[in-house]
Amino acid sequence: MLKTTLAGLRAHGARLIFSSLAIIFGVGFAAGSFVLTDTIKAGYEMSFAADARLLDLVATPDEDEDEAGKAVPAATVDRMRDVDGVASVEERYQGYGTLLNSKGRPLGNQGMATVDSIAADKALRWQQVAKGRLPDAADELTLDTATAKRAGYAVGDPVRVIDVEDEVHSYTLTGTIDVEDSPQYAGIPYVGVTASQAKLIDGADAPSRIDMRTADGADVAAVESDVAALLPSGWQASTGAEFTRQQLKDISSELTQLNIALLAFAAIAMFVAAIVIANTFTILIAQRTREMALLRCVGATRGQVYRSVLLESIVLGIVGSTLGLLAGIGLAAVAQVVLRAVGAPMGPGPVSPTLVGLVIPFVLGTVVTVVAAAFPAIGATRIAPIAALRNQPDIGRVRKSHRVRTVLAFLALVAGIAAMVPGVRGDGSEQNFLLALAGGAVAFLGILFLTPVIVPRLISVLGFVLARPFRTPGRLARANAVRNPGRAAATSAALLVGVTLISIMAVVSASVQKTATASLDEEFPFDLSITSRTAAVPGPVVDDLEKEKRLSGVVPVYTARGTVGDGRGFTVQGVDKAEAERELGPLKQYEKAAPGRVVIPKFVAAVEKLDVGDEVTIGLADKSELTAEIAGTVSGDTAIATSDDLLEAAPDAVVGSVFLKAKSGESAEDVQTAVDRAVADRPELTVEGPLQYKAAIEKGVQATLLLFAGLLGIAVLIALFGIANTLALSVLERTRESGVLRALGLTRRQLRAMFSGEAVLMAAVAGLLGVGLGVAFGYVAIRSLVGSSADLVAPYAQLGLFVGLAALAGLVASVVPARKAARSSVVVAMAEE
Repeated sequence: MLKTTLAGLRAHGARLIFSSLAIIFGVGFAAGSFVLTDTIKAGYEMSFAADARLLDLVATPDEDEDEAGKAVPAATVDRMRDVDGVASVEERYQGYGTLLNSKGRPLGNQGMATVDSIAADKALRWQQVAKGRLPDAADELTLDTATAKRAGYAVGDPVRVIDVEDEVHSYTLTGTIDVEDSPQYAGIPYVGVTASQAKLIDGADAPSRIDMRTADGADVAAVESDVAALLPSGWQASTGAEFTRQQLKDISSELTQLNIALLAFAAIAMFVAAIVIANTFTILIAQRTREMALLRCVGATRGQVYRSVLLESIVLGIVGSTLGLLAGIGLAAVAQVVLRAVGAPMGPGPVSPTLVGLVIPFVLGTVVTVVAAAFPAIGATRIAPIAALRNQPDIGRVRKSHRVRTVLAFLALVAGIAAMVPGVRGDGSEQNFLLALAGGAVAFLGILFLTPVIVPRLISVLGFVLARPFRTPGRLARANAVRNPGRAAATSAALLVGVTLISIMAVVSASVQKTATASLDEEFPFDLSITSRTAAVPGPVVDDLEKEKRLSGVVPVYTARGTVGDGRGFTVQGVDKAEAERELGPLKQYEKAAPGRVVIPKFVAAVEKLDVGDEVTIGLADKSELTAEIAGTVSGDTAIATSDDLLEAAPDAVVGSVFLKAKSGESAEDVQTAVDRAVADRPELTVEGPLQYKAAIEKGVQATLLLFAGLLGIAVLIALFGIANTLALSVLERTRESGVLRALGLTRRQLRAMFSGEAVLMAAVAGLLGVGLGVAFGYVAIRSLVGSSADLVAPYAQLGLFVGLAALAGLVASVVPARKAARSSVVVAMAEE
């Protein structure tokens, strides 16, 4: 039997090409996920190891939230320097600031930049200088090479950075550094300054860590013990190697989560591949009924037939998984290049696969292939020797097991729906979401097992539409697509999985975007606001904005700093409600403010034990006071009064913000450009607001959808291989039938149209059913995530596009099999048995 099986594989191996492609893509995806995360981890290891080589000891805050961040007294740092065996001690500050470009505007994402302290001890400097030198004085600064180029700076240029208190600091750029080999600094501008300036910019009370270098020949363990004895509660000392291991442990945890997320999509791809493989072996066994019956006639046992089929699947799994590993390594290499190009944290070095990262996908691919072939192999053992005398397999009989499967599938569907109902009716809690998720998975599996009942009926209905314009080929395509319900269902089910999941993501994404933008519209009646980082928004800027044709409303907001009692300060805003409602519309946050009535921050009410209706006196920065009745409280650190009340109490109050309303019909991009032009020479002014938030939400949602579609695209591609595979095997199976049709007058073009029509029908039904299920499950997902406040949106244009693309993909998948069928000789085809 072994020789017979291997001979059969050599003779008919071409029939397994599409199945092997399904395995290659599935295993390649899984292997690529492992190799990519292993490569990222290796990059961090190299970077951290290079950093650790400079450090002998490190003092860091521990993970106790009550103690972490407690400052180390300067006297303690001085005593650490005096410890026997310590050569140098450097306080390391890492935080964030706002970097301005050469034109005085925030760079990129509101100018957000990593601010890092440069060690005074040159032996503790990890930075690799590209040009110039590192800063030594308080008025000097370094940038990474990419940021300097992007911001338009050269060595020697003045560079401005805004700190957390909105103060602007000017520095001289002394040099640039390369951070490509330091993935922890990738993706965000790097600003290096002296320790005192890093502390000032970030407003830190305590250093991020304290780096130490020991003297030559010193006992590092003894020095560590002496330093640890000096550290205050909430701090701990460790060696450079121990510190690196802890950093790698933290990074490994994050990368594990990334790998799990990627492997979830790989699991979907493997599930689809399993459907394709099972369908392939089912078809092959049906086509080889006489062959296997003859084997039984010459003495082969049921067990030998079963093992013969499993051996074929093992060979297929091993070959496909091996090629899949190579494809996965290649995929990871391409991903590494792309991620580096966009500034993602990749680190130096080539792709770095590990043994575990290769063995797991290989074993997974082989096992999935064998398991998928196991059930068709059981069917092969049921072939009776008498079947050798039949010309065609008996496919018309409905087995009892099929009816049992249908009943169980229906019960699973009902149980899944019952589990989803509480999640939909819930309040958006995690428990309700998990319940809905589990119910949705069970219900979807039930639907997959019901596809032999559902899909043929849908194909029959949709086939009427195809039959009209294509006439005979259309009618034949409809009849052939449903002649074997199980085969049609399995072929469509593979594509159904991918289309359903992509449709769910489209519905959830659109609903999240709609819910978020509706919340913004409700909370903010304006589109943009201009806020001064220093004192006031200049009058000329307000005048220019009032003349801007793309704006329908411009409302100045007066501000002053205030306190109640000895509590912490907050901002007091004064708004002309009548003007604001006329220019902007209803102001939800400001509706309670009225003459003699003020809205105060909730924390002030809590600290001072004040209630609505009480009288409050707010001390203003110019020693004046605003006394009013409390009309309500608001989250945040801003009190709200009318502009008349604020200006009466503090005549020197300035316009600290300006609310802007875009004219109806104007694009967000044009409005943003116009406003940016008005404040172009004012780096102290910040432009933000719902218009930007909505654009960011839309961009993020679309990027997420594209990412998910790309990841699920592997599963869809595998499903298309399944359609091509089914059609290719069908062409071989129906060679004589095709010859008869040609002899009866069907042209080559009509024969191609018939086979293409079958593929389009199966793909289109999978697309339509997948979109319908995607809308239903998407509704369940968004309701269980957000609750009843969610706005359900079905993006009909996108969903229609999915159906169209599915049908088009089916057509493309049919090209090669259909052309092969049309090219065959009529005489040769009719001579086939």
